Amino acid sequence: DAFGLNSLLKAHKWFGILSLSAVLAHVSLFMGSLYAGSLSLMFNDYVNAVLTWADLKKAALAYAALWAVAITSALIKIKSMQYRYWYIIHLLTYGVVVLAFGHQTALGKTFLKNDFAKIYWVVIFFATMAVVFYCRFLRIFINYQRHKFTVSAVIPNNKDTFSFNLKFKYPQKMNFQAGQFAKFIILQRGLWHE
Repeated sequence: DAFGLNSLLKAHKWFGILSLSAVLAHVSLFMGSLYAGSLSLMFNDYVNAVLTWADLKKAALAYAALWAVAITSALIKIKSMQYRYWYIIHLLTYGVVVLAFGHQTALGKTFLKNDFAKIYWVVIFFATMAVVFYCRFLRIFINYQRHKFTVSAVIPNNKDTFSFNLKFKYPQKMNFQAGQFAKFIILQRGLWHE
């Protein structure tokens, strides 16, 4: 509420670009520093390391998932992908964060030398995941229990837009004014990703 949805969406976009750039730089600079001038040796050693180290295997999966999110974000920007498919793929970012966590704590030089830094990072990670879980999932169910709404009618406006009439069990608990923006997630097959 303090920033507004438009500002948050712009910040989200730039943090996404920054995150992908940082991970790309991490992989490129690390591999380049070890194998300057020998791409075939770098590729062979990297494949062997990914297949041998469990945490590196998870990090490689996270890297691939991050690229999937980035590519589909570009596709939706040029309007060649439907929102629902982009949304489902975009949920992979949670998997990216979880998969990369072991790689950070097991191989990060700072954490290998400093137990306090490792504990701090683990606490921050789980606190952040708890906030994300609450805001992204738990709050949806809490709000639903508070308002108890059902879809009473779906009215087609044209070929690809619809109006939903919502019936609230406790309308007195709604605190909206006409013209305000609201986001509803309808937990029904075929609609939850809309």
